[in-house]
Amino acid sequence: MDYVSYENEVELLRSLVTSLSNLKSKLKRKEYVEQKREQEKITEILNESLEKNVLVLGKDNDDKGLRKMKRIAQVLSDNAYSPVLLKELPEINFLSLEGKMIRVGGLSRFIVAEDSRPSGHIDELSLCVACEYITATVREAGTASTWMQAHYPMLYNFINRFCYSETATGNVKDDLCDKTYCSLETATEEAIKWAEKRITIQSKYFKNHFPFY
Repeated sequence: MDYVSYENEVELLRSLVTSLSNLKSKLKRKEYVEQKREQEKITEILNESLEKNVLVLGKDNDDKGLRKMKRIAQVLSDNAYSPVLLKELPEINFLSLEGKMIRVGGLSRFIVAEDSRPSGHIDELSLCVACEYITATVREAGTASTWMQAHYPMLYNFINRFCYSETATGNVKDDLCDKTYCSLETATEEAIKWAEKRITIQSKYFKNHFPFY
């Protein structure tokens, strides 16, 4: 940022010539060029992260919950995404657990949460709403982590719910799901399709309505 003072038009033009000449010299300096390269590198990393990373949430403090999250992660890997589980990431010593989730969620293309049983992910889903993350929840039909968030798909178009059943009797009725899929994997596949469609819709909207996109 530069400041130029002047009393008349001639002084203004002289000052501008001098300032622009100095700026041109700065742009050629080694430290500026290196800083520019670092910024471009960060941009590349961000773009790659937002193309591939998908955050997987759920009950990760017992074997049953973690196994389901791993199954979701496998489906994501099979579809060329890079699944991310908070439990497998190192803690960030200057951030709370919520802060960590927000940072990682912000670097993800979308989020998938296994929502069959209560856990800390209930709080994380609230953060997904606050941050407007594209989020798909998958859960066993007839179960839910909490009724307090059952209204999310109705009020927010960037959140959707996918039910599945793996019981021997087959289809299990669920008042909140229009369809029940035959397995966690199938529900996750459908969640991926929905998330990508949502990304396309939002991208098109922002591109058409905001000149800086």
